[in-house]
Amino acid sequence: MDSADGQKSYFPVFLDLAGSRVACLGEGPEIDNRIKRLLGCEATVYHATLSQEGSSRVERLDPGPAPEAAGHDPDFRNLYWIRDMRLVIVEPGYLVNQQHWSGDELLEACNRNNTLLCVLDRKKYCNYISPAVLSKGPFQVAISSSGVSPSLSVYMKERIKEDLLTEEMAQMAYFFKKYRPVVSERIYALEDRRRFYISILQSDVPTYLSDSEDRALERMKVLLDEFVASMRSG
Repeated sequence: MDSADGQKSYFPVFLDLAGSRVACLGEGPEIDNRIKRLLGCEATVYHATLSQEGSSRVERLDPGPAPEAAGHDPDFRNLYWIRDMRLVIVEPGYLVNQQHWSGDELLEACNRNNTLLCVLDRKKYCNYISPAVLSKGPFQVAISSSGVSPSLSVYMKERIKEDLLTEEMAQMAYFFKKYRPVVSERIYALEDRRRFYISILQSDVPTYLSDSEDRALERMKVLLDEFVASMRSG
């Protein structure tokens, strides 16, 4: 489905890849970054690179389920390995320099096997978009321009990193999780709880938390009493 300006729109989703087999083909910082993130999701990563002679070298990272094909590492000279993969990420140089299949053939095989494919910075060979991702504590922020301007997506990611997704925000998230029952037993409606949490973020509780969790908790309880009282009077 296209958006109002004719640009194709994408549905954002976070995948559970624990125990899944994924393939990363090629070299460079972009591939290294994705391998690191995939291993953090407990996926089994098959990393293929090309030798100077053009042959594929395969490294299996992180123990996990072996491929169905006799338990051997995938042979990237053909496209049969795709049926064993849930997700494939390809660096453009690998696609150009290997001589066994084309980008169109790779995309067709992935679509046929319901395998996700992203050839970095080559939108025509993708059936999903790999967004710019920023992580801090429990948060993951993914930004995509739907392929219009990946560089601008990276710039926006850095702005969010500097201005919003701070260590203080991560600490507050864990604080809220730990003391959620304290709030839930006093404020029943979800929308009201959200308003209370936002008010806490805008209060001096984050400053208290940087010094002492106990002091932050006591301060939050005071503000909770005031919030509940205002709800009753309003």
